[in-house]
Amino acid sequence: MMEERLIVRLQADSEQIEWVLQNAQGIMGSPKVGTFADIKLPGFKGKMTLLAPTTLVYLTKAKLPKLSESKLRKAVPFVIEDELAATIEDSHFAYSPGRYAGKAVIGVVQRAHMEEWLGKMPSEIKTHLVAMVPDVLAIPHEPNKWTIANFGDTALVRTNEVMGFAVDKAFLPTVLAQYLQEEGREVPQEMNKTFQRIN
Repeated sequence: MMEERLIVRLQADSEQIEWVLQNAQGIMGSPKVGTFADIKLPGFKGKMTLLAPTTLVYLTKAKLPKLSESKLRKAVPFVIEDELAATIEDSHFAYSPGRYAGKAVIGVVQRAHMEEWLGKMPSEIKTHLVAMVPDVLAIPHEPNKWTIANFGDTALVRTNEVMGFAVDKAFLPTVLAQYLQEEGREVPQEMNKTFQRIN
C-alpha cells in the first residue's frame, strides 16, 4: 500500500501556496489554496513533495563524466557553468540518476530561493519533505505530445518525460514557434491544452 503524500505547489511572487493530499490508495483529495499556516494535517505520517516554480528553476540536459558519486556531485556545476545566470556558489544543483539519450537532467535554482522556500515551512511540515521538483514536471505527459497548463499569466509547457519550461502567456506563441524551429528540438505530434489552474 502507498503512503499518504502531501503535494505543495509554491508560487514565485506570492505567499500563497496550493496543496493537495493523496491518500494511501492513490486518490487525490480536493485542491486547496492558502499559506503553509493553513495546512492542518493531524496525524499525517506520509511524505511531502514540493513543486517549485519553473520560472525560478533552470532545467537543462548534459553529458556527465564517468566519476564516483561524490566526485560527480562536485563536477556537475562546472559542466554547465557557462549556461548559468548566477555564480556556482550562489546556486543549488540537482541531477537525475538516470540518463536520457545519454544525458543527465540537471536542475539549478538560486540558493536564496531555496532558503526562502524552506524558511516558510513550519518544522512539523518540513520534516515530511522528501522531494522538490519543478512544477512543470507535475503536469501529465503523453509520448509525442506537449502539454500546456495555464497558471494566471504563466504557461507551463511540458515537452517530454523530463523537460519543460515556463513562459509568460503573452509570449507563448512566439516561444513555441522558436522551439519548434530550432534544430534538435522534439516536434510534438499534438498539443494538449486541457489543463488549467487548479483553483
